[in-house]
Amino acid sequence: MSIPQDKHTRECPYCHKNAQFNFLWNQEPIKIFNAKSDPCDEKSAWQRNDVSVYVCCVCGGTLFTRAYGNKLQEQKLDIYPVNLPSIPKEIPDKIKSICHEAHTCFNVGAWNATTTMCRRAVQECIIDKGGQGNTLYNQIDDLAGKRIITDDIKDWAHEIRILGRDGAHADIPTDVGEQEAKFCIEFTDE
Repeated sequence: MSIPQDKHTRECPYCHKNAQFNFLWNQEPIKIFNAKSDPCDEKSAWQRNDVSVYVCCVCGGTLFTRAYGNKLQEQKLDIYPVNLPSIPKEIPDKIKSICHEAHTCFNVGAWNATTTMCRRAVQECIIDKGGQGNTLYNQIDDLAGKRIITDDIKDWAHEIRILGRDGAHADIPTDVGEQEAKFCIEFTDE
């Protein structure tokens, strides 16, 4: 993948349209030296880190790139955000914002934060649909009892509730992992 400045179009992670990206800012490349190399000799730098910022011509979304690598390996390029969901316009803004935050957490490998934000998105949806009760558990069961959600959705929502709790609380013996976070993101998107 090439840096967006190459004038090729690519899918924007915000608007999901093929767009060109205008260059906005570039940090001077940082050269990193290993312990045996001479910092005065640029040829001995073993890694390069170049950060740039671009703006989508269609929606104005900001894209960050990080080019890095060394003489011994091929240069690599990371683009952030990796991907954001295409959320229908009918979804309330508060829920959209929480879903974007969940995806941002997932894209950077923050699995505990991902599941916690997915839990919050599910609770916002349950409240938006009229779920009643003092806890998310009761709110989910209330919607299922009113037949607003199916039993399958109720079961999935409870899974998200449990995983989100596990991601948020330090007294849980293990952290949630990538698979659990991926399940949460996929269900939340649906």
